[in-house]
Amino acid sequence: MSLRRENSHKFLLAVVGALLISCVPLLTFAQSKRPSDSTPCKDAVSQRQMNACWSAAASDADQALRLELDKNREEQTLHDAQRHWAQYRDLQCKLEAKQSEGKPTQIMEESICLWRITQARAKELHQLRAMRPH
Repeated sequence: MSLRRENSHKFLLAVVGALLISCVPLLTFAQSKRPSDSTPCKDAVSQRQMNACWSAAASDADQALRLELDKNREEQTLHDAQRHWAQYRDLQCKLEAKQSEGKPTQIMEESICLWRITQARAKELHQLRAMRPH
């Protein structure tokens, strides 16, 4: 095989490898957007039921977050971070639901996002509190 042909094969393999590697974050993000199998709304059948269920799940997650925040209220830094985090969460979920804008699934998409991100934040705050000396 000529040197030129060998180099073009190496280049092609490098490009294909780079493309495959660049797809991993996209696949991971798409998978992370989907609720896990142990979701609160797995029994909802109609779109109306799914919208109502996910809205309630997001509200429950927000309540759990508030309880966790109450346990951590003494820190001004946390208060400031939480205010910015809430802005991020709201904008991120609007962005994720934008693909469904005007469709019956828009409420559900935004609620799933709110539920997912709020649950993760409550876990973060719980872990922060657990790491602090008592």
